Parts: sequence; structure tokens; C-alpha cells
Amino acid sequence: GKQDLSSADMVINSFSEINYQKLRQIYEQWQKE
Repeated sequence: GKQDLSSADMVINSFSEINYQKLRQIYEQWQKE
């Protein structure tokens, strides 16, 4: 039902958040070199 969908959305959102943080760190390190 709706709860399942919102749980999935939360998982996807936090996953995207983590990926974004990782990409930013990698990008910033790459910029320094």
C-alpha cells in the first residue's frame, strides 16, 4: 500500500543522498590535484 511506497521512497532518497555526498567528495579531491 501507500506505506510500502513511502518506505521505498525514503530508501531511494537516502541512497541518492549518500551517493551525492560520495560524488562530491570524489569531485572535490579530483579538483585539488
